[in-house]
Amino acid sequence: MTIDAPFVAVDDLACHFRGRATGLPLPFLRRPAPTVAPVDGVSFQIPRGGTLGLVGESGCGKSTTARAVLGLTPITRGRVTVDGQPVPRRRDAAWRHARRRMQMVYQDTLGALDPRLPVLAQLREPLDIHRIGDSRDRDDRALTLLREVGLDGAVARRRPQELSGGQRQRVVLARALILDPAFLVCDEPVSALDVSVQAQVLNLLDDLRQMRGLTTLFISHDLKVVRQVSDRVAVMYLGRIVEQGPVDMVLHQPLHPYSRALVASVAGRRDTAGLATGRVRLAGDPPDPARRPQGCAFHPRCPLTTGLCRTTPPPMRPAGADRMVACHQVAETGSAAAAAFIPGDRDIRPLAASGGGR
Repeated sequence: MTIDAPFVAVDDLACHFRGRATGLPLPFLRRPAPTVAPVDGVSFQIPRGGTLGLVGESGCGKSTTARAVLGLTPITRGRVTVDGQPVPRRRDAAWRHARRRMQMVYQDTLGALDPRLPVLAQLREPLDIHRIGDSRDRDDRALTLLREVGLDGAVARRRPQELSGGQRQRVVLARALILDPAFLVCDEPVSALDVSVQAQVLNLLDDLRQMRGLTTLFISHDLKVVRQVSDRVAVMYLGRIVEQGPVDMVLHQPLHPYSRALVASVAGRRDTAGLATGRVRLAGDPPDPARRPQGCAFHPRCPLTTGLCRTTPPPMRPAGADRMVACHQVAETGSAAAAAFIPGDRDIRPLAASGGGR
């Protein structure tokens, strides 16, 4: 799959927020409020009908990126286009019209659904807002979509707290699809579900994506899930993407030291998901986004750090065919010092839970 004509294009996206001033109550003793940059220069593309997995540890800026792409979080700089049209920055009539084609599936289903309203009322609410069809048409469309996501009509009369976690996630998915969007953002959609229910919801999501031709940004910290549903993957660290490329290539043979450590954290004991193996230990914790280290943000924890890493941020550059890596130690061929960090080639095996991956 090529990315010559991307359906979704994100270019140098940044979200900076002003923190709170610290110090004593007297104004002249206060320290200036720090600037926090949870997203700082993120760029990626998603082809029409494709799925990009965005991965990274908690706090790296994945969810802020998702909300900024949809125009839900103000952006400091950068540009987001969907189907060639820029996403409006102001939440006005143009933004509401654009949002009909861009929807989000949330992680917290209880927070995403109103506990006071039955499922049917919540499913038809987007149709009510956009005045699509009459009352009977809206009910019929909501009930049809419920069946499409594997729920029977009896669920329509229940409230969210009367449903299981898997049922609520299907309702959230149905509500996101009821306006027939072209672009879907999934923010940790299965992290709160049991493994067996995860597989069901992921298979359903994949079927709906193919049936409707959806373009998807899939955010997760679970690399096995990302490998199952994604065509490409982008690895994020402290507000920036450090590596991206085809999902099997990146997760099987990661080049960036952080990507290598991230994969090793889930595959160090047993290679059951076709991920690269080998234990990698990192020193310390992720830095404070308000106090980003000079040079490469990963250098305080990286075993390959050199003087250049401490002073100069690495640019995102090609590293072999169809891959991009932001690391001074990785050459354009994908070799160099980081190659010592990579295990030998292994056959990629499918996910045991789902019966197969991409």
